[in-house]
Amino acid sequence: MNSKVTLVKVQELDKRTNKMIDVPELLIPELSDKELMERYHQIKPLVEYENDYYKLKKFNLRELKHNSFIWFNPEDLKSVVDLDNYDLLDEFDCYHSFGYYGLFKPTIAEVLRQYPDELLKESNAFILYDYPKYDSDLEANSDIFKAGYHESTIKALRLKK
Repeated sequence: MNSKVTLVKVQELDKRTNKMIDVPELLIPELSDKELMERYHQIKPLVEYENDYYKLKKFNLRELKHNSFIWFNPEDLKSVVDLDNYDLLDEFDCYHSFGYYGLFKPTIAEVLRQYPDELLKESNAFILYDYPKYDSDLEANSDIFKAGYHESTIKALRLKK
């Protein structure tokens, strides 16, 4: 589990049984808009398209918080990134809220809120490496899923100039 995220159990009333039950909840740190923009100016998402990796168009604050960065149009792609010229700094688990369990919608803000502190100074890019692609990939009995989140793996990179 990501060191910035805490899984807790909260007591809620089960309306069917009228008894208190433990419900999992993820506590993910918040960032001010200023902190989010500072991280975004330094650390950019890379996306795969037709076997190449690309930087994306510039996102505004609302898009960082609400738009999925893996749902893009080809015109949103800015430039090809040479992944032969990078350092893999680390990988970390990242959690993305969902309204409907079958819809994976990761935002840049979610990733940057959970970025490990020890990687912030060196990293300048990240790749969404592993995530649930099919319903069969979902761990429906896990506390993460029951709390309303999908889990992914993020690769923190340092692209060489």
